[in-house]
Amino acid sequence: MCGRFNVSEDPVAKFFMDFAGLEFTGVENFNTAPTESTPIIRSDSDDRLAAVMSQWWLVPRWSREPKTRFQTFNARSETVAKARSFKQCFEQRRCIVPITGYYEWKNNNGVKVPYYVKPSDGSTLVVAGLWDRWVGTLPDKSSLESFTILTTSASAGLDFLHARQPVMLADQEAHEWLDLKERPSDMGRFFTGHRPKTLSVTPVSTYVGNSRHKNPTCMEAVGASIEIESAVLMG
Repeated sequence: MCGRFNVSEDPVAKFFMDFAGLEFTGVENFNTAPTESTPIIRSDSDDRLAAVMSQWWLVPRWSREPKTRFQTFNARSETVAKARSFKQCFEQRRCIVPITGYYEWKNNNGVKVPYYVKPSDGSTLVVAGLWDRWVGTLPDKSSLESFTILTTSASAGLDFLHARQPVMLADQEAHEWLDLKERPSDMGRFFTGHRPKTLSVTPVSTYVGNSRHKNPTCMEAVGASIEIESAVLMG
């Protein structure tokens, strides 16, 4: 799963410009937690890529009110084509979430130890998401844009950390994921748990466990890093 992630202006701002010619519209957040907002990339009504600040916890447009009653910050790729909260988004509103890395907690002899997972080369990690827009009723008609991160079974190499991992995309795969002319039935090829980049997995300070902590101390290593080689998508 993915329960916290890091967005550093460098390298994420560079990715926004290189990938889509877009300015990075957010702020650094070294410990982004569910219900907080971060920039995502999605297609707009003219099929052009747009950078949009969006809440990390999807609120379906059919919800009566914008509450986080159900845990929709992650979506299981195995059921996303059928689940009521995600089915239409999967067909019509796919997005990508550019991040610097994500945190995962591993149970070591009864103690939960946080690990930080990031590309070894310091580049951006692109994960697959779905977005939606909730609009309130009259008179104010307030609106909320929100997203979820897709997860899949962890690939060999990362499965020691957790049984799930985010759906990761190479740059070209990200363009294909955003292309709504691509059939949803063909998107399953991205759900195999592949790793487009070599990853560095590092045990970090329990400081990151407090979601109010937002500074670089969240990434402070307390042990040696493990390198997990890339595993490219086949076929």
